[in-house]
Amino acid sequence: MSETPNGLLPAKFERWVTDGMKWFSSLLFRMRVTPNSVTLISLFFAVVTGTLLAFNYMRLAVLFGIIMGLLDVLDGQLATLSNQTSSFGSVLDSTIDRCNESLLYLGLGIHYYLIGQPVWVLIAGAILVASLLVSYVKAVAESKKLLCNIGLMQRSERLVLLGIGVLLGGWVLYFVLILLAVLTLITVVQRLLFVRKVANEKNFFKDEEIKL
Repeated sequence: MSETPNGLLPAKFERWVTDGMKWFSSLLFRMRVTPNSVTLISLFFAVVTGTLLAFNYMRLAVLFGIIMGLLDVLDGQLATLSNQTSSFGSVLDSTIDRCNESLLYLGLGIHYYLIGQPVWVLIAGAILVASLLVSYVKAVAESKKLLCNIGLMQRSERLVLLGIGVLLGGWVLYFVLILLAVLTLITVVQRLLFVRKVANEKNFFKDEEIKL
């Protein structure tokens, strides 16, 4: 779900999703399924979703995308439930999350390339780059022991908004893509400004250059 509590999705919605998946994570725990295996399975569904988007099977792509998103919730719950949290698992989960989301925008980019709409290929590419930057700024900040808990358009918000756009299609999808590009870039700037403000206040980087 959201990387921080300050995204656009209501907290009640996120709690509703996570609470609703607890029974399934308990089932997987009893079946001795590992969190890392769930993470890798989510990558499979992301590949399928991206492929479906590329070849214009939009509603089917939404279905597989929902499964991908739910698996993202499950791996974290399962890791906590089974006490199998680890540094490697955390890095793997974060890496696969980035891959999964990138595959969706790549699929859309291929779709628009195949139908001869280069402007939307560029917009899909812009969303991909901006989404990676959102996570990158947070990761670098946290590597400096600085909690970067700010941003309107986080991963769960991006995925939900994209799913709505793909499901409804037509001009709604175009509007959603523009909104994603703009708000995700704004989120990058939000996080950079937040890091600068808090770092200056707490003097985190007195003797070193911030490289974001």
